[in-house]
Amino acid sequence: MGPRAPSGALFSSAISNDKTDLQQGNQFILEQVGQTEGSCGLLFVRPSDDPSAIEPLLDNPRVVGFKVYLFFSGQSDPYEADVETFLPEWVWESAQSRGLVILLHLAKAEAIADPANQSYIIDHCRRYSQAKLILAHCARSFAAVNALEGIPKLRGLENLFFDMSAICEPYPIEQILKLFGPTRLMYGSDF
Repeated sequence: MGPRAPSGALFSSAISNDKTDLQQGNQFILEQVGQTEGSCGLLFVRPSDDPSAIEPLLDNPRVVGFKVYLFFSGQSDPYEADVETFLPEWVWESAQSRGLVILLHLAKAEAIADPANQSYIIDHCRRYSQAKLILAHCARSFAAVNALEGIPKLRGLENLFFDMSAICEPYPIEQILKLFGPTRLMYGSDF
């Protein structure tokens, strides 16, 4: 690929449960992206985090946004959580004012085919047009039928992107490429 070869990456810390030390993970990400030219990172945040404690970290030019996760929804079954229970509005407001990214891992059995998820994404992407939303795992399309049913409903959202990490069948990827084009789909390794 010559000079077009990727030279950096977007990093975020991983979690294993709702007891994961996010502060330690965020510190590790900041240290690592500081050592790798062209790389940047996402801060992992929870609804219970104090926005005033997060804001100073956003002054780091290598920090380009946020990662949120369903484990922090406070719901008894986080896999069925509504997005607003783990993605606080202050994250959207901060992303809007600074032009930052939000990496969202959807919940619910039908993922992107779930009408509540679709409604939330459409509403928030329109309301916060300067924020960039990345839907992890092709909008959590581990079942291709969810991608085929749900992704077309998101057309026209100019600030919506997808990553393809951990997607093992071609249909969700093909659907995104067909409807959004190659500039809206990112390679992701989940490594």
